[in-house]
Amino acid sequence: MKLGLEGKQRGEGALAMRPTFAEAQPLRDNVSQLPVIYAIDLGGSNFRVVRAQLKEDGADDLQRVKFALPEEAKLGSGHELFLAIARSLKSAIVSFGDEADSVDSKICVAMAFSFPMKHNSISSAVLTRWTKGFAARGVEGQDVASLLQHAIDEVGIQAKVVALINDTVAAFLAARRSDHRCCLGCVFGTGTNGAYLEKSKDMVIDINWGDFGSDLESVSLLPCTEVDLELDGESPNPGEMRFSKLVGGRFIGEITGRIVQKLIPELSQVNVRDKFTAALMAEIESMGSDKQKVSALLLSELGIQLNEARAETVTQVCTMVATRAAKLGAAAIAAVLQHVWQEGNPTSMVSVGVEGSVVKEYNAFRTTLEETLKALLGKEQSKAVRLVDVEDGPPTGAAFAAAQALDSSTTAKPTALKKKQQVPTKCAPHTDSTEPLTTPQESRT
Repeated sequence: MKLGLEGKQRGEGALAMRPTFAEAQPLRDNVSQLPVIYAIDLGGSNFRVVRAQLKEDGADDLQRVKFALPEEAKLGSGHELFLAIARSLKSAIVSFGDEADSVDSKICVAMAFSFPMKHNSISSAVLTRWTKGFAARGVEGQDVASLLQHAIDEVGIQAKVVALINDTVAAFLAARRSDHRCCLGCVFGTGTNGAYLEKSKDMVIDINWGDFGSDLESVSLLPCTEVDLELDGESPNPGEMRFSKLVGGRFIGEITGRIVQKLIPELSQVNVRDKFTAALMAEIESMGSDKQKVSALLLSELGIQLNEARAETVTQVCTMVATRAAKLGAAAIAAVLQHVWQEGNPTSMVSVGVEGSVVKEYNAFRTTLEETLKALLGKEQSKAVRLVDVEDGPPTGAAFAAAQALDSSTTAKPTALKKKQQVPTKCAPHTDSTEPLTTPQESRT
């Protein structure tokens, strides 16, 4: 972390420690005067558009619509990808009745974009590389906010992109909004990452700890096995994101599948790598000593009958892989807390916001994470830390980042929506119109 903050490069043992230009301070102006903000949460095949109205008491009003992203949009041209997103955004705005009623009225848009980026400002960031199966052409090396804004203009929405952050930064901001003592936000989902407030820079820093182990010095510190090296070598990005490949939900399932395939002859000719997921591991571990249930589950999921002894082997592998992942995750959290405490009181109460399907739905992982964190911090320091689940982290955090950007803008001015809300913004007028490309999968909730 220190090397990254000092500007050292990845090959020199440094984490990225990317500045995000996001603040973590309370909003200065009257929250009731803030505009409705439309937050886009993109990180997979489905994405959400959330209408967010921030409230004084923190009980923010969030209304959601989920959209399916066509496969051709993920793998085709960047123009088609962002056009699909913009058309869905327009569909949501219309469905909520928030179309601007004059060329001077603008809707504020924020985006939680769950991919590696390098920020130029809170509303400008360049995609460094695609992950999670995305490969849209012409996006890497380009300003994501600019691409989205061009698409918004093209479909004729009276809107302006005012904030762009990733899901981890969003999780931290969402946690910080509800608890000012939150000093770290982290994600344990498909992958893993952390973000925190660096006081020396007065800015939220995206640690990118999932990339730890991507140089010769740091990789020697990771407990990699032959199976881990096989998975890494066969991945689309060998030698990169090695920590994430030991901890992230997308990878621990495949690691488990590879191991049981080596240990159990009946599975040697069965493709279990794709079928073994973190969710399946969690369900297996939740069954405890009931190996009949485990055998029945494996028959249902893998299509092969295993006796109770084999089922016990599968359970043990799940436990070992998840335990290692949770302990590594706890080590990452403890390291950041030690860094934060260097500038403050190590016994003052702090919270850590956690987001992601693995930490929320995999009970054994969560238990090991908490127990290991206590052991690493020691009795006194561990009393000062509590883990807090972050709800709706990406949209809430993105909306909060947008509100911070508007709040700190001295040139913002109020404009009106059809719902007669006063909306401070500084957007320019847009024209044109097309019909939505994608359709909602679920209605507002």
